Amino acid sequence: MPTAARSFLVTLYTGSRWNAGTKVEVFLQLIGQHGRSKFRCLWHQPSPAFQRGSIDCFLITTTRKLGDIRSFRVRLNNDGKSPTWFLSRAEVEDISTRKAWFFLCRKWLFLDENIEAAFKIFLPPLGYT
Repeated sequence: MPTAARSFLVTLYTGSRWNAGTKVEVFLQLIGQHGRSKFRCLWHQPSPAFQRGSIDCFLITTTRKLGDIRSFRVRLNNDGKSPTWFLSRAEVEDISTRKAWFFLCRKWLFLDENIEAAFKIFLPPLGYT
């Protein structure tokens, strides 16, 4: 069995808008300068993840060296109640290098319209800490 080349801490912020949470399964793929991870299921029922206003953290490991993270993709499945989700923002941190990337998403994900959404990295202005 191959060992994981990298581990990433992914933090997802569900918006605080009314009905922003979801009860469907959420899948995530990291996209880096050298490759992409496989889609990972982040949530299975009856876990209380992705509730309105929640902050959820996940450890994603990959056998591929991704390099700097450039974007990520999210998929929702078609099962369950509350098939929409408002993803406010996301953070991805490489556990070994402590390098972090920030994403301002601010997007409703709808099953019937866009089963998959991609988010690009947010580059803060110079001098931002």
